[in-house]
Amino acid sequence: MEVGPELPVEGESLMEFQLLFMGEIGSDSRAPIKHKIRSSLHPQLRRLWHVNRKLRGYAAHHGQIFHARKQSQTKEIQTHLSESDAIEVAIENWGNNWNLGPFRFVPLVTKERALVCSLEILLLRPDDDTHVTEHGDLDGHVKTLFDGLRMPTSQDQTGNSSPAPDESPFFCLLEDDRLVSELRVKADKLLMLPDKSSVSKHDAFALVKVTINHKYPGTFDQWFA
Repeated sequence: MEVGPELPVEGESLMEFQLLFMGEIGSDSRAPIKHKIRSSLHPQLRRLWHVNRKLRGYAAHHGQIFHARKQSQTKEIQTHLSESDAIEVAIENWGNNWNLGPFRFVPLVTKERALVCSLEILLLRPDDDTHVTEHGDLDGHVKTLFDGLRMPTSQDQTGNSSPAPDESPFFCLLEDDRLVSELRVKADKLLMLPDKSSVSKHDAFALVKVTINHKYPGTFDQWFA
């Protein structure tokens, strides 16, 4: 299955990484299932912001700006933060920018950053059918996984849940799924998840390769090139 590319990203990538999901994916559109996927991806994306050199530099730069702006407003003596403190300041400010009910989200691919991304998904399921466009269950699984990659737009889309202690702020990949310029899906048979002794029809293993690029050439070269 391929969708796009309206905005080609291949060959010009700013950043590539992979996300892993292992668990149950239903073929329906229930919000709690999608939010469980978000919760599974959240710690991976949180770690990415702290270990990726480009993202650390980007966050630290904006953290210093946020810090200086606050000091100017309160007329404090100007000070310079350490890199780690500046990163935390930036993340806190971004979380306040994308708040939804009790959640404070930090999406990576946003309209403001003028970034787009392509997704290559390897999806393993117990079902024998592997043709995405011919089978409703598989198509529904792909849609559920895809929705779990983006921020919810209402409290209902979180299953009316509350963030866990380590989910404030809550990291996700996409502000809006319209920022995905290309989608490729390969389906294959799942024999069994490694942490289970039996297989369920809703079990799934998904490996998502993310390639991020400019929406406009050169927009973020100083950070991500």
